[in-house]
Amino acid sequence: MDNFVLKLVIPGKAVGMALKIGRGGHRYYSAKTITYWNKIAFYAKLQLKQPTKEDVVIVLTCYFLDKNYPDLDNISRIYLNAFKKILYTDDAQVADLHIKRIINKKERERTEVEIYGV
Repeated sequence: MDNFVLKLVIPGKAVGMALKIGRGGHRYYSAKTITYWNKIAFYAKLQLKQPTKEDVVIVLTCYFLDKNYPDLDNISRIYLNAFKKILYTDDAQVADLHIKRIINKKERERTEVEIYGV
């Protein structure tokens, strides 16, 4: 799969990785995080049947209607974790990661993902 390009569109507002701490210090992901994680994985599985062994470059473009959005580092974390074992075998294969936020009331909320094999 040398120099491959995949493009995905994940509909809806991007969600950041949210880790909660319960009783006794037990850590768990919020239901919102798990739901969005599964949504990303679903769309990724439609495009790729097995993980690549190549390094990849990931470009995330997140569209929001207003200034109510999660931190970009938390958005990148949920995508990197959701893609593991689907797009690549280990997130150490991510050679480059770009993420940007666009606020535009006329666009629908979504995240456009471009993945390049290197």
